[in-house]
Amino acid sequence: MTFVLRQKRFIERRITGLCGNDPYDFIVHIKVLPDSRARQLRRELVEAKRLIDQLADNPALELTNARGEPIEDLDRRIAEEVLCGWGPELVDEDGMTIPFNEDNKAAVLDLPGLAANLAGVWVDTYQESVKNSASSQPSGADLSSDQTQKD
Repeated sequence: MTFVLRQKRFIERRITGLCGNDPYDFIVHIKVLPDSRARQLRRELVEAKRLIDQLADNPALELTNARGEPIEDLDRRIAEEVLCGWGPELVDEDGMTIPFNEDNKAAVLDLPGLAANLAGVWVDTYQESVKNSASSQPSGADLSSDQTQKD
């Protein structure tokens, strides 16, 4: 069996949610990130969750990661990095397919809650790929853990 190393790979996933009272349901193309970058983002998400959990005990806690970046922007940063296209079912008010470009990408990611939803879809996709690749690892390999060697 031959494996072709592709420079630009993506996975299609359906994303659904509400923007106000308006439902959305369309296919997104999620860029497959290099494992080193995906693990880094995963660690940032774990750190963000830890900070948010601590916020209940300390409301004055500054919500920034170890590099001083606000964690409130993390879902947007992930969505911007991984969104690389969408399906033809994303249309404007006239029923015309919205082409994928940077301006339209920014407009879509500005829809309330969509960037957070997309970041969640990416996490699920990443965890699914790690889980699936674990079955091809030698006995004892635990890819679901973030206790991997440093990037």
